[in-house]
Parts: sequence; C-alpha cells; structure tokens
Amino acid sequence: MPEDPVGQPGKPWRLWTALVACGLAVMVSGLLVIADGLAGVMASWNTPSPGIGWIHVAIVGHCLLAGAGAVLFGLALRSSSQHRGEAIAGWTIIAAGIAWFLLAGRLASGS
Repeated sequence: MPEDPVGQPGKPWRLWTALVACGLAVMVSGLLVIADGLAGVMASWNTPSPGIGWIHVAIVGHCLLAGAGAVLFGLALRSSSQHRGEAIAGWTIIAAGIAWFLLAGRLASGS
C-alpha cells in the first residue's frame, strides 16, 4: 500500500468530529454564562463589589462565544469539506471560554 505523499491531504475529517466539538463549545459557553450570572448575583449580594463590571463583560464574551459555536455547528451541518477547521475552531472556543472565565474572575476579584 503506497503512503500518502507529502503535501497531499489525508482522509477527510468526518462530520461527527466537527459536531461534537461545536456542540460542546455551545454547551460549555452556555454553562459559563450561567456561572458568570451566579458570580454576578453573589458579587452584588449585600454591597456591590468594585469589579462587578468585569463579570458583565464576561457574560457578554461568553454569549459571543456561544453564538460563534452555534454558527460553526450550523456550518458543519452544511459543508462537507471543512470539518477539520470547524472541529479545531470548536475546541479553540472551549479553551478561550475557560481562559476568559479565569481571566474575568481574576479581574473581578482585583488580584
């Protein structure tokens, strides 16, 4: 069996690889929106903390990431050749959402 020459693309990625990554990206971003909302409630429990604005910014950011994941999910269902890029973008959205959650928490706490 001959090997694939260098520069030739291998087997195309399957549909489920993009759907799993994009679906998880939407789900994780949605859960992070809920976590940010709970953090906002707890930050304004008695007297609002000075960093509560960062929590609102985090909610907007996670909503944008959830929207991007939903768009990628729709694109994965429509296209047949870009599953690799959509899967990589989905996993990147998950990593960016978690990093944004941690950064916004640090900024809101003032440390």
